[in-house]
Amino acid sequence: MKVVYITGCLGFIGSYVTRACLDAGWYVRGIDKCTYAANVDLLDEFETNPKFTFEKIDINDIPFLYDCDYVINLAAESHVGNSIVRSDEFIHSNINGIHHLLELIRNRREGHNTTLLHFSCYDKETRALTTDGLKSFNEIRIGDTVVSISKQGAVEFKKVLKVITQSYIGPMVHFKNRSNDLMVTPNHRMYYQIDGNIRYKQAKDIRGNKTKYLYPRGKLQGNVDTTILVPNIGMVDSKTLLYVCGMFIGDGFLAKQQKVVKNKTGLSRPEYLQRCRDNKGCFTSATNIGNQTSTICHSYRIFFDVPENDNNRKKLELALTKLDIKWKAHNNKSGEHIYFASQAWCNFFEQFGKYAKNKTIPSWMFQYDYSILQELYDGLIGSDGYINPSGTGILTTVSKSLMEQSCILGTCLGYMMKVDKIPPQTSIYKNRTIRGNFDTYYIHFNQQDVTINGPNDNLTPYDDTIWCLQVEDNKNFVVERNGIFKISGNTDEVYGDITEGTHKETDLLKPSNPYSATKAAGDMLILAWARTYGVPYIIVRPTNNYGVGQYVEKLIPKACKCLFLGKKIPLHNEGKPVRNWLHAADTAQAIMRIIDFGRINQIYNIAGHFEQANIETIKQILKAMDYGDDTHHYVSQETRKGQDVRYAVDDRKLTSLGWYPSHKFEEELSEIVQYYRNKFIW
Repeated sequence: MKVVYITGCLGFIGSYVTRACLDAGWYVRGIDKCTYAANVDLLDEFETNPKFTFEKIDINDIPFLYDCDYVINLAAESHVGNSIVRSDEFIHSNINGIHHLLELIRNRREGHNTTLLHFSCYDKETRALTTDGLKSFNEIRIGDTVVSISKQGAVEFKKVLKVITQSYIGPMVHFKNRSNDLMVTPNHRMYYQIDGNIRYKQAKDIRGNKTKYLYPRGKLQGNVDTTILVPNIGMVDSKTLLYVCGMFIGDGFLAKQQKVVKNKTGLSRPEYLQRCRDNKGCFTSATNIGNQTSTICHSYRIFFDVPENDNNRKKLELALTKLDIKWKAHNNKSGEHIYFASQAWCNFFEQFGKYAKNKTIPSWMFQYDYSILQELYDGLIGSDGYINPSGTGILTTVSKSLMEQSCILGTCLGYMMKVDKIPPQTSIYKNRTIRGNFDTYYIHFNQQDVTINGPNDNLTPYDDTIWCLQVEDNKNFVVERNGIFKISGNTDEVYGDITEGTHKETDLLKPSNPYSATKAAGDMLILAWARTYGVPYIIVRPTNNYGVGQYVEKLIPKACKCLFLGKKIPLHNEGKPVRNWLHAADTAQAIMRIIDFGRINQIYNIAGHFEQANIETIKQILKAMDYGDDTHHYVSQETRKGQDVRYAVDDRKLTSLGWYPSHKFEEELSEIVQYYRNKFIW
């Protein structure tokens, strides 16, 4: 059970947070100076809960902290107008008060355990598919290239910009079925495909959902040139070449040989070509006229072990002929082959690896479009694979590199891969014991859709390392767990006004008035104490809060008060400033969510997801109080120094934890107005 200090517990936001913590069963030590903005009547409510204790004290005068998990500091001077007239109280509370709390925490840190909460990531058994093969989190490096997918469904190769790892204790969502094995944190962003579009939801929202979510798939949109240059051969047909390459990888081998023979003329080859020709260029017979006694003869032959009755034999013969290769058929005790001799072709095929253990697909092939790569796949399946009755292609190989590169190929073609690894086998043939030396990989290329969620999904306790990647442009990459490959997502990482867009947590602070400057200074102190002394922190930055019980200087209660008293509502800068409205109860739930699922030493924005100009808010208040929406008779125009034009923050970092505001401004406003009409004491 958590124990928390809440400073400013009788203030507007502080009371909502206090109530939420008590409702969750937490122990709350309330602190409040009980100044003009405190609602001391709330003590009658809170003190009925045995888990609540209260002390009336200025945060600058707190002598020490009892053992606790968190200090939630909501004690702050927030009256912008007052800060412009007199700023010393704001410095005392918002800067000196933060400094005092930081020192209290720093002085009692030794021997105190702070729970480290999580970032949305994968478990340590999951690996990333890179162009250099499968890599565990501790093997991945910045600059590695992973296989990814764009929002338009195009397979792309993207650089790793950052590798994120940390310890995590908590539940993991385990998606598990015959074609699926993925373990991620509950707030992990899962990519899914619907109507050809790529979207995402958090893992916890997909698990147990009756809607079936499908893993995304895409195809590589690449080079569509119809010809490829083969060194010392020339331009050849692209699709034909890649089909032959696939057949060679699976069923081909090279026989490069040399032998020493007696030299009959005693001449080297250049000497023989020069000296043993007549004036017409015809060769003449020659006896031993030189000093060279022997010659080294070279043989460059390429073999395809494809029997005559094989379904792919005829297609291979036609492909070789189309490449202008003079091939021959060979059938003897060593087997049935197609072979031909060529030094240039022998040099070309060397790049695919010598012996079955070393076969691979060279990286240059992945520059080509899926329509061309399909021929490479057909050659691989035609040589060392087969199509099962359900239409799934299955490739067998003892080469780990070929297995990994084949999974890249399958991703480029829109397949879902599953790999079964079989250890070396021992067999008996004609009383001979034959022992295998290598693992065998069976790669399944599934062309059917695969569902993410299912009845076997569960929450699994976890206490180990989690990891994730920041990937160039895209927010996903291909991962593998227990032989199953899938495209899955990753996660993303007081400002002043902003005319368009939203502020991120990492944006530069540009306060517009003394109040926001003191708040920003408090944030800077926290960051400095964290770096220098290791004081743990979480900073939250909400937008404009509203709700019942707010102090009267704020826009909504002030407007109500003025109308009740028959006064005009003072409106700054013609009501043009735009505010993003957030209910205080949603702020409290956001803080709870961050404590439960967020990370220590992070900043989180909290947005209300509803914004409008202040003049529009006044019109809604007028209408709720039956004054119509004509502002002319009820509003006086004023100008305030340091007025922000617009507040807006980007809270995707928070919403990735599963929080979203539940209160709607339009629905809540009339209830708030009635509260002030019936209960507020001016």
